[in-house]
Amino acid sequence: MKKWIVLMAFILVILAGCSQQKDRPNADVEDYAQEYPVSAYGTEENLNTLTDVKLAADRKGYPSSDLGRITLIMENYSQKEYRYAEYFELEVEEDGIWYQLTQLADTPEPSKDLYLAPGQEKRLEQDISAYYGNDLPPGRYRLIKSFYWFVHERDWDYKQYNLSCEFELQ
Repeated sequence: MKKWIVLMAFILVILAGCSQQKDRPNADVEDYAQEYPVSAYGTEENLNTLTDVKLAADRKGYPSSDLGRITLIMENYSQKEYRYAEYFELEVEEDGIWYQLTQLADTPEPSKDLYLAPGQEKRLEQDISAYYGNDLPPGRYRLIKSFYWFVHERDWDYKQYNLSCEFELQ
């Protein structure tokens, strides 16, 4: 009987440990190549193909304790109106290779479409901790947002562009 109690306690400890890891998917990573897929976007040149819209972080570096306050600057130099959403993806660089991080299971609901008018500059505060947790280790990161230009809105004829900006977590 004691063996069964010890065995059940051991199983409960293992299950509790596994459930805690899901709450912190990006914390304490020793080797990104072992735990995350390589970026589907590839190099910086493959990402930023839209020349008349710029995406940049307002600073080069942020403290890892303040992941709720990363401000993006979006500038539209064109005569076209672009749409985007609050949704974004986050990647980390290790040894020259970008790896796609895992979003938390319980992320905020997607927002409605947002607009970037011709000639407009906007600041957008991104809460990285809401999507990726508070425990990101120091390193070089890039945030990727999708922008859309609708050729014919009624037909849903649109073009998608993925823009990125890099920053450091210290």
